[in-house]
Amino acid sequence: MENIVATFDLYEDIKRYSKVVEMDEIRENDYNLNIRRYADTSPPPEQFDVRAILQGGIPVSEIEDEYIQETLQGMDVSCVFVRRDSNYYEFKSEIESKEQIRDFLETDEQIDDTARIIQERKGLELTPPERVIENGGRWLQLLHLGPYEKLGETYSLLMKEAEQRNLQPVSGRHREAYLSDPRRVAPEKLKTLVRLCVEEKRRDFELYPN
Repeated sequence: MENIVATFDLYEDIKRYSKVVEMDEIRENDYNLNIRRYADTSPPPEQFDVRAILQGGIPVSEIEDEYIQETLQGMDVSCVFVRRDSNYYEFKSEIESKEQIRDFLETDEQIDDTARIIQERKGLELTPPERVIENGGRWLQLLHLGPYEKLGETYSLLMKEAEQRNLQPVSGRHREAYLSDPRRVAPEKLKTLVRLCVEEKRRDFELYPN
């Protein structure tokens, strides 16, 4: 529901998700507001590469497919894949099981889950102040939208949020998950998940002799 409301407020077309139409078009459809009458929300047909199925490998054509690129949101696939040849990728030699993939993408499961949610809602731009989340009482996180040079502003927002919750940062414990590939995404559209480890503020007690 949050995504629907945010998209309505944006009042713009989002590929495979929303479309702004005139009343005349709605009238022509007998005022039926089923989204599929106005926007094609269905994914394209799935591709099958018989050679990849039989011999292994990930087709370059599949990775470079427009729909897949929309889902990846500029993610640099070289963090897990290497080129076998001009037509196929394969997993890095260090990756021997699917359980290891997460280690090459991000070291924290909660970051992975948040990144997945963000990617599923591709096209929806979120402003940092709206995405303050506390996980397990230990981490505060924000989605930073913009150039890396301004990450400090997002950390300042996290510090203020921590202060309001009577929390303090744990020295040296912060993380950044880069969700966009700067080679393909404009600086103002770069998405970075910023996380700050926090703890309850400590109280200093004065000891008085009896």
